[in-house]
Amino acid sequence: MTAKPVGPITVAISIEHQTLKLYDQNGLFAESPVSTGMRGHSTPMGVFSIIQKNKYHRSNIYSGAPMPYMQRITWSGVALHESSSVPNYPASHGCVRLPAAFAKKLFSMTERGAHVIITDQAVEPQWLDHAT
Repeated sequence: MTAKPVGPITVAISIEHQTLKLYDQNGLFAESPVSTGMRGHSTPMGVFSIIQKNKYHRSNIYSGAPMPYMQRITWSGVALHESSSVPNYPASHGCVRLPAAFAKKLFSMTERGAHVIITDQAVEPQWLDHAT
């Protein structure tokens, strides 16, 4: 992931596959493993927007736990953020954990308002032809 995405971006997260795929106007731009919420602390599914970004965030829910490169998607505390533990299964308290290098790069590519889609299955944008 060396270049910047072109045009608007969409972040698509699959809970079943524990993956994040970043799409730009040309299609799939980057992907990464993630760790979503474990049983009893599920990550919500739906279409969200990045509503806040903070490079050096600390949790106000979990004893000040560091959450670098935090990108909040709900005001109830769900965010995408860096973690030192991104196993190949759900292990968070509802957030979407990202590997350190990817979290930093994703943070630099997004702006507030970017769309984040979280689903059980994987999704991808479908290109539409418009009659002129």
